[in-house]
Amino acid sequence: MKKYIALALLIFTMSSVAIEIGKVPAKITLDGENGSNIQGGVWHSTSLKGSMHLVIYMDPDERSNIEPLMKKIRTLKQPQFRTVAIVNLSATWMPNSVLMSKLKKGQKGMGKAIYLFDKKRVLVKQWDLKDDNTVAMVFDKKGKLLYKKTGPLSSTHIKNILAIIGK
Repeated sequence: MKKYIALALLIFTMSSVAIEIGKVPAKITLDGENGSNIQGGVWHSTSLKGSMHLVIYMDPDERSNIEPLMKKIRTLKQPQFRTVAIVNLSATWMPNSVLMSKLKKGQKGMGKAIYLFDKKRVLVKQWDLKDDNTVAMVFDKKGKLLYKKTGPLSSTHIKNILAIIGK
């Protein structure tokens, strides 16, 4: 019995690998029951290559943590990076259909931002992100993580993010 428990713990530990600065994170796919893009299609984390990306992983109930950064992003004329907003649908009391509808309407104000839905806490489990919170991450053109901040963003954090992404 102890062997089975040890094996289960080993498998669980291996399936949750923390995302590390300077490294490309484990590949993730959001599709079907796990999640999707805003149109209902598949999204792969490998798409974080080719250009600089600002990725926001958020609990919709904690949106105020990230709002100051999003206000700054909306003022940029021609950003040299892509914004990816991943919404943790499992972290809110709001029905998914209502939240998805609100986000589709709100996407218009974010230009070319990519909206994704994580229905089963895939990134929390696979990248070891903090649940019920917001996480701001910056990835370089090769898909390596350059910056990660969990929780509310101070003006210093926002300046650091904008400096890294070149604005």
